[in-house]
Amino acid sequence: MANPTTTTTPAHLEPSVLGTKEYWDNLYEKELSNHADNPRDEGTVWFDDSDAEAKIVGFLDEREQQEQEQEQEPGGEEPARGWRLDRAAASVLDLGCGNGSLLFALRDDGWTGRLLGVDYSERSVDLAKAVGRERRRRRRSSGRGSGQRRPGLGPDRDEEDGEDGEDGEDGEEGAAGAAAEAARERQEAQARGEGPGGGQDEDDDDEEAKVSFRVWDVLRGSVADLGPADAPGFPGWDLVLDKGTFDAVSLSDEIDPATGRRVFEGYGARVLALLREGGLFVVTSCNWTEEELKVWFEDATASSAAPRLRLAGRVEYPSFSFGGVKGQTISTLCFEKVAGKQ
Repeated sequence: MANPTTTTTPAHLEPSVLGTKEYWDNLYEKELSNHADNPRDEGTVWFDDSDAEAKIVGFLDEREQQEQEQEQEPGGEEPARGWRLDRAAASVLDLGCGNGSLLFALRDDGWTGRLLGVDYSERSVDLAKAVGRERRRRRRSSGRGSGQRRPGLGPDRDEEDGEDGEDGEDGEEGAAGAAAEAARERQEAQARGEGPGGGQDEDDDDEEAKVSFRVWDVLRGSVADLGPADAPGFPGWDLVLDKGTFDAVSLSDEIDPATGRRVFEGYGARVLALLREGGLFVVTSCNWTEEELKVWFEDATASSAAPRLRLAGRVEYPSFSFGGVKGQTISTLCFEKVAGKQ
């Protein structure tokens, strides 16, 4: 990784309460309680006003199709990285998963490989798992299997999320009941040698779901803990997603004692460690412009020898002009992990 003291970086954001774990624990405690009272209330979907999830899913669909067509052309070859993005097999990691909505959107769009959401807030993970249980309950009650899309629905909308399903409860009333059920699941997973540090993901024993969630800190967690137990040679994740997490980390005032700099400046290096060579990182932000994201992830990981992140695409959103300057309310960029410069 390039020395951040020699890289010209954007001005830091002023620290905010949104950069603290306490803020997110309190937020997801409230959203977990709301969901327990009304299972249709799944909590906040970040950047929903920009339709970000649908656009991200659409971008990945298009990327997968382009790579497939390239391989199928006469004399065509698979991408130079040696593997092709494939929704049926791609391993997907969502950093700061919140209520899990982005992974659920991918699953409903037919991405059926290993999907794992992580968050440093235990309450966030409890909410994501509760939302997953309720979605599967409605799916089973409607007699439909996982991953089946109804014609006319967008990639982030499935019949299970419509108004024609039947409301239901988690079996115990209120947030205390949902929390108790989540705690029982964690204890059972740990007894089986699963859960954080145990190799297996914390899921709900529902193979059709294809979505798992666990507590893990992107800045401090062991990267090895996220590899599947049955694949000791796991090369890294095919696809890593971030929808607002880098924004939140950027608002933390915490200092990395090893560098004396704010912890968010090491975020790009953590992403590199999670990705396999050729893996894709898709980051969405409302606090940083496209140019600034490029600095934080492409420029800050540049090296003469080590792997680095290279800009590989962008998601377009409606733009506006003010004072002669054109911009977007949010930005989504895609980076690819590539070998160091030769």
